[in-house]
Amino acid sequence: MSPEHFTQQHLTIPGTYDVAGASLVGSPAVNIGFNDDVAWSHTVSTAYRFTPYEYLTPVAASPTTYLTDAGPAELDHREVEVVVKGQDGTLETVTEDVYRTAEGYVIDAPDLLMPWGLASLWAIRDANAEHLRTIDTFLDMGKATDVEDLLRRQDRAAGMPWVNTTAADRKGQVLYADHSVVPHVTDEMASTCMTVVGRVLNEVAGLPGLDGTRAGSSCAWG
Repeated sequence: MSPEHFTQQHLTIPGTYDVAGASLVGSPAVNIGFNDDVAWSHTVSTAYRFTPYEYLTPVAASPTTYLTDAGPAELDHREVEVVVKGQDGTLETVTEDVYRTAEGYVIDAPDLLMPWGLASLWAIRDANAEHLRTIDTFLDMGKATDVEDLLRRQDRAAGMPWVNTTAADRKGQVLYADHSVVPHVTDEMASTCMTVVGRVLNEVAGLPGLDGTRAGSSCAWG
């Protein structure tokens, strides 16, 4: 079954917890649902969850060497095994190489202006990849008594991943909010840290490409 599918779920501890609704496959908490006092759903937020960093690569060095403000560094190399289906329908395991900087995994996306080239390489730092608060957030939302309480619980747990929240309660109050996790990149930092190509990305997609050479210092997230 695809992990993008929803399944029906009812979580109950008599006298303590009672929430019903639907969850993405594998989630131990109700993602979209209701209790006796409040019901909620989600739509996909248009906010970006990640920041692309561009790292300069020394011409005389290997393709896996990149520059930081502390000097040259080597990409972390990892091998992952992936089960794939062949043209004849049989399954086989293939091994793929992945590389990452201290901030995130390297991508090679020339069509998106982010190639792994001779002069630079790009890696993605993902805000949701750096926390484990999402399940706790959904579990706590299940205890909400009204939409205001639902919002307080979202903010306290700070783990809403990539969605807006719509909700209504017994009092007739309604809610529409985007309190999801995003990188802390101020306009001032972006203007100081964008590379030349990063400024083009910002113009085209509203996504600033930051200087990876300073990703561990003046261009690190707040």
